[in-house]
Amino acid sequence: MPADNAVSPETAMVASHSVSALGAALTVMEKAVQIHYERALRSEGERSESWRARVTAQLGAALAALEATAPDAFYDDAIGHADIAAVCALGFVQGTIGDVFPTDGYPRLAAFAARAEALPAF
Repeated sequence: MPADNAVSPETAMVASHSVSALGAALTVMEKAVQIHYERALRSEGERSESWRARVTAQLGAALAALEATAPDAFYDDAIGHADIAAVCALGFVQGTIGDVFPTDGYPRLAAFAARAEALPAF
């Protein structure tokens, strides 16, 4: 294995943070879609409040995980999949269910998203 592809404790730790962030971001998007579909496709009488509460709690936990790990720069050395997913997840929640799930309680994630969205790649 070439030296530049070697796994060291440092690179493994960065990869672990990146993969965790990616998983949390994908969870955020999945839960936001579930909440959106529940209210868009089901009539008031068909909706389950206990299900909505459970999914909302899962969404909140995933956003809290992203908030806790939002980096000052990027999850890796340069912008990558986890960074893009985290930024898109926050924007997706704001755009689809922001009226029922406010995101103002995640200031580190919002600052991270603003920095990333200012890049030409976005």
